[in-house]
Amino acid sequence: STSSKWIAEAMSKYFDEVDDVDIREIEVNLGSKEHKVLYKGEPLGDYDCVYGKSSFRYAGILNAITSLLYKKSYMPIKQEAFSIVHDKLLTHLDLQKQNIPMPVTYLSSTISAARNILKKVNYPIIMKFPQGTQGKGVMVADSYAAASSILDALHTLKQPFIIQEYIETEG
Repeated sequence: STSSKWIAEAMSKYFDEVDDVDIREIEVNLGSKEHKVLYKGEPLGDYDCVYGKSSFRYAGILNAITSLLYKKSYMPIKQEAFSIVHDKLLTHLDLQKQNIPMPVTYLSSTISAARNILKKVNYPIIMKFPQGTQGKGVMVADSYAAASSILDALHTLKQPFIIQEYIETEG
């Protein structure tokens, strides 16, 4: 991506050599005694520093790579950050721990519990899947009827969901 190229260019100011490794060309071998990270079928070399970056689509492999490399290389981004940033609930909890104001948020374990939540919230509300980034899986409901319809669809898809207070951001 363009942003990956910018990062590689910026890193070249601090390191003698910088490799821009395409995550789509990486394979993680967990079946042997020694776990291996392969790039284009060959073992990934040793690096002083690894800056992991990827989209939600590759979160699983990014987690595996950074988990295997975190003791071997310096990583400016902690390995667990990749699990947190691709999970809206974990992100919410982590930000809240840092005393960052967050919207009132509800989770429920059953559809009936969710309907009870929908009866007591102020509308509009946000309903969203826990995983995903950049607004994917985020829906706005301006009434109980709209929220109930979204809830039915989410239940049919057997997807977990978050119900959250809507915050006007003016953009």
